[in-house]
Amino acid sequence: MKNRILTTVFSLLIGFTLLSASAQNKTNKISFDDQWKFHEGDDKSWSSPTFNDSKWTFISSKKVIEEQGYPTFDGLGWYRRSIILPETLKNAAPGDLIISFNQVDDADEAYFNGHLIGSTGGFPPNYESKYSEVREYLVPSKYVYLDKPNTIAIRVFDGGGSGGLVSPTLDVRAATQFDRLKISVAVADEDKIFLGSQPQKVDVTVKNLNSASVLAKLHVDITTDDHQKLKSFVENLSLQPGQNLLKSIAYPAPSPGFYRYSIYLESNGSTGSPKKFNLGYEPEKINAPIDSKPDFKSFWENNLKELALVTPDFQMTSHPEYSNKSYEVFEVAMNSFGSVRVKGYYCKPKKEGKFPVSVEYQGYGSGFSEPDTTWDGFAHMKMSIRGQGYNIPGNIYGDWIVYGLENKENYYYRGAYLDIIRGIDFVCTRAEVDTSKIVTMGGSQGGALTFVSAALDKRVKACAPTIPFLSDYRNYFKIAPWPASSFESYLKQHPERTWDQAYEVLTYFDIKNFAPWIKCPLFMGIGVQDEVCPPHINFAAYNNVKGKKRWIAYGDQQHSVGQDYYKQRQQFFKSILKLD
Repeated sequence: MKNRILTTVFSLLIGFTLLSASAQNKTNKISFDDQWKFHEGDDKSWSSPTFNDSKWTFISSKKVIEEQGYPTFDGLGWYRRSIILPETLKNAAPGDLIISFNQVDDADEAYFNGHLIGSTGGFPPNYESKYSEVREYLVPSKYVYLDKPNTIAIRVFDGGGSGGLVSPTLDVRAATQFDRLKISVAVADEDKIFLGSQPQKVDVTVKNLNSASVLAKLHVDITTDDHQKLKSFVENLSLQPGQNLLKSIAYPAPSPGFYRYSIYLESNGSTGSPKKFNLGYEPEKINAPIDSKPDFKSFWENNLKELALVTPDFQMTSHPEYSNKSYEVFEVAMNSFGSVRVKGYYCKPKKEGKFPVSVEYQGYGSGFSEPDTTWDGFAHMKMSIRGQGYNIPGNIYGDWIVYGLENKENYYYRGAYLDIIRGIDFVCTRAEVDTSKIVTMGGSQGGALTFVSAALDKRVKACAPTIPFLSDYRNYFKIAPWPASSFESYLKQHPERTWDQAYEVLTYFDIKNFAPWIKCPLFMGIGVQDEVCPPHINFAAYNNVKGKKRWIAYGDQQHSVGQDYYKQRQQFFKSILKLD
């Protein structure tokens, strides 16, 4: 492969304007408080400064929507507020503004006095989560009112779990020359994962929106996913007013894995906000050796035997408020390992006959989630493990991931993993369920539980984990700040314990060690930009599955997958169960 790293070099031309450090002086930044007005739903007229929002609810951007009177909020909503520009901003030349706020979970469109000024992430049907990105939008001076209040409206989409605008302040400042230099990045492979001899090519476009010529430097930094420096490139750029400049980068990855790119502009010591993204190379060749202890198999065999001795005492409570013409919905309570009472929600088909069943597991720390009653021909069970989800009111475990870390017998996930088996026990008691057609699924922690369900329970005929958690801990903690931070806090509070002792306990609960036991077909979805359950740990488990398997990656998704994954998942289940 040809190494075409920044092949064209522009000479510095006399007469171009250098962006000075003073151009990046942001002392004129004004921070507005966290108070917004909010309304569920979607209406583009809500962006208008003339819209009357007097009946909207006041809400704080310091908290997610669900904590402020909207406990089950998912989907679309709008934030609105007015700001009056202080004299420092009114007098700033040339008059354009920058507004910024921390993040939106999951996607947003921003409007200034009714004009769209930018968006981050994607709305359905092209949903794309960008919840962790700081938003920074340029407001042209022609949209700005100097003599009356300005209206800022943020249209948000929450794809699930907690959501909304999450930022302690709204910051507004005068735009600089530097702000009018824009970088866009296009990767040669749509899912940002390269295989075989594919050229690992990235195109960078720099656009000069200024009315003057500009000199700057383009920086490209590449590291491994665990932050080890690999390569840095710097190129001098000269940009005419309005010019688009294309640069091609081709850096062949040295080995299978995932790599971090950071691309940014610099002038006279000042730097712009970087474009950061991950690329993958041959992920199925990532080496993640099994590190289970000799008694791993007997430990889990004995756990399953202990679970079988616990009388389930299944109890079903009808919830007509969630039921519809297709399903009758029940809350199901049951005794699990250690006689701990856990719950799930079961959707029983109202039609006559025998039905396949899906058992879905929830993400880490999930709260109440209303059951999905969209008819698809399956019975459904949504299962919560102890202390989480439907069981949060009885949570005694604190930070679940470090609870009982002193030994494998008391560690939180011993009981939690057995809870998911108890949920399968329940669906097998139902007369309307075809027990030869059980599938499991879930995302994040739910993805990890999906791996474990298929490893421990041969009744599972197909499984579909997304962005799976709880994998390859020694590498995981080098790549992502959390949950490593929870373990760091735990070890500070327990100085008698060591990292090696913690890792030894975790080997009994690492899903990569369960992976070889999975015999049923598996379909995994991942987000390549995921910093919560990074793709390395997804493949660490996946690569140890010996049976039939396939994966799909979404190059721009963070801790999520694209909407089409769920359609493909349903087709995968139907194909394996021969339902078509």
